[in-house]
Amino acid sequence: MKKTVFFKTLLCLLGLTFLSVFTPLCAQRPFPTGLPACLEDDFRQLEMLYDSTNGNRWRDHTNWFTANMGSWYGVTLSADNCSVKQLQLNGDSLKGTIPNFNLPNLQYLYLYDNQLTGTIPNFNLPNLHSLYLQNNQLTGTIPNFNLPKLSLFHIDNNLLTGTIPNFNLPNLYELQLDHNQLTGSIPNFNLPKLVRLRLEDNQLSRIPNFNLPNLLELHLANNRLTDTIPNFNMPILQRLILSNNRLTGKIPNFNMPLLELLSASDNQLTGSIPNFNMPRLIMISLSKNQLTGAIPNFNAPNIDYLYLYDNQLTGTIPNFNMPKLQHLYLYNNQLTGTIPNFNFPMMWSLALYNNQLTGTIPNFNADALQYLRIEHNQLNGRIPNFKLPKLKYLTLHYNQLSGCIPDSLRFQCPLIGALFGSISNNPGLTNQDWASYWNNGTGACVPQSTFNGGKITATLCGDRVYRLPSGWTVYAAGTYSDTIRHYNDMVADSAYQVQINIDTTCHCQDSIALASFYHSSGGYPNYWDLQQPMNTWAGLSLNAQGCVIAWWDAHSDTSICTQLNQNYLLYGDFGVFNALQLPNRWSKNGVVKADTTFLFLKAFQPVDTGRYTVRMLVEGQFSMLPSLQYAESRATRLKICCPPNNLPDCIASDTKDFAAQPWIKIYPNPSQAIFHLEAAEKLGMVRLYNGVGQWVKSWQTTEYQFDIDLTGAASGIYLLQVGERAYKILKQ
Repeated sequence: MKKTVFFKTLLCLLGLTFLSVFTPLCAQRPFPTGLPACLEDDFRQLEMLYDSTNGNRWRDHTNWFTANMGSWYGVTLSADNCSVKQLQLNGDSLKGTIPNFNLPNLQYLYLYDNQLTGTIPNFNLPNLHSLYLQNNQLTGTIPNFNLPKLSLFHIDNNLLTGTIPNFNLPNLYELQLDHNQLTGSIPNFNLPKLVRLRLEDNQLSRIPNFNLPNLLELHLANNRLTDTIPNFNMPILQRLILSNNRLTGKIPNFNMPLLELLSASDNQLTGSIPNFNMPRLIMISLSKNQLTGAIPNFNAPNIDYLYLYDNQLTGTIPNFNMPKLQHLYLYNNQLTGTIPNFNFPMMWSLALYNNQLTGTIPNFNADALQYLRIEHNQLNGRIPNFKLPKLKYLTLHYNQLSGCIPDSLRFQCPLIGALFGSISNNPGLTNQDWASYWNNGTGACVPQSTFNGGKITATLCGDRVYRLPSGWTVYAAGTYSDTIRHYNDMVADSAYQVQINIDTTCHCQDSIALASFYHSSGGYPNYWDLQQPMNTWAGLSLNAQGCVIAWWDAHSDTSICTQLNQNYLLYGDFGVFNALQLPNRWSKNGVVKADTTFLFLKAFQPVDTGRYTVRMLVEGQFSMLPSLQYAESRATRLKICCPPNNLPDCIASDTKDFAAQPWIKIYPNPSQAIFHLEAAEKLGMVRLYNGVGQWVKSWQTTEYQFDIDLTGAASGIYLLQVGERAYKILKQ
């Protein structure tokens, strides 16, 4: 019998069982008959973990203490079945303390997302590669581990205190200690392989001039860092996050040609902003400092976010050459001169308020612009007749504007844009009530008589969808009451009624049914434009009367990853037919594999990898489309690429198939909650699948950027399907 087992047995023989501290040692379970003797030590170590973390109340403890240790939930054995290689009990409701167990061949320890308390043992695990203890309630200090093979070390989101050890971990790639209560100076680590360092949301006070040649990400936000920012020598750094500290002095002109994110907002930085030579920058955030001088005309063709607000910047606004810029925030400075007529085709929000800008307002060419704030300046002249189809919020108050409110600012279909903000305190405007007046093409200000109790009559057809001014869409006949809210407190909200009549032609009846289906399904098919006639909607065939007689789903050919022999597919979405129980046929290389009834992704069990084709046919009629005779999911091809038990690796390799597709950026990744998506073109349908291939949720968007909120979701690997492209994300 080995030393540890002998020691525990000796304690019991010495009569120490009356001490509660030794009770777990003496109440050993019998070693299962049939389990190899080489596993006895590891059996006792796992038994100790089970007892110290309330194993009987784990969410899943399937097969524990049976004669097949390889079948114990969360336990993976080595190739020779003589030692424990991996222990994966994350999110399994472990409650209690972590024992200082001795598993000499353990490589992967995953105990995150539990309710563990107490201190972290100074493990003696010489072969450990990954240590994940994040999202628990651990206290005390961090041991200065001697774990020579450790590459991934995550203990974020706990209650740890004390200083950070100057680790001697030569193979460490990731160190995540964020969201604790750590204090003191940050060590000048000698970690030559370190790629990611996350120390944000602590109480750290000093930052060294790191020598970390392979570092890609440095996150130090929300600490108490003082002194100046070092001019780091980290040539491949991609993300530098220093926001919300107490840093002073000037911003170095970093030599970081690969930097993508630079954030040093909410500090006490002074001096001018360097004209960074960082062509890969996506975001510059230097807001809420004491920066002075002019804004450089950055050479940053890929930048999406430029946040310089709440400083003391002077001079004029450069006419930036930033074709991908989406958010430009320069408010609360001392900027002068005119507003450039920016060419920002992807611009979503522009905030220039509380400056000293003069001149007229440009007639911006920015189809994506939704948010425009230029109040509290010295702007003059007329309000341009904007052609900004997506504009939702506009504030122009406290300027010197004159003339009438132009036609373009009336709300589409058919009322004026009362969702816009205030235009008050412009003495030269003929009337400052959005709701009551517009130009009406006459050059004079004319009252809008349909408000204040007025009634509007409209005839509804599905490809002429009627959208009420408050934003919701009407599909049925009737009288609808609506209220327009005015952001100017001096103007009362406007109530009115709309009388909707239905066009009874077959064409309109069908288009109404399909438009309703489109909105109830979250905007699918995403290649339909409801502002265009129904004969332009892909996948439909119409007869001479304009009635729908055939309908197929045009999406096809998708590369996926899923485990075999499962009752689900990672990507089995058949669009508009998803909710219908239709007969369908699965085939591979022309050979029929199965005939099933498709229902919510639980239809077919593939038994080998390769390309599958599924067709769905229906004869007869849909009740919502009386003339429909034929519907088909046309040649939807699914690539089953993963062998069993290898899903994460397969996801990582299979995403290479999409390298030629338009770029999409996802950050932060990993993330504890929010994943931000940015694309070179409109995102469309975004689908989320979990690490074993089950569909979780879908979103439909017509924007170039979108936030995926996984707050409350289980930690682990997920796959995002954006159009025909797949992305692996890690929820922490």
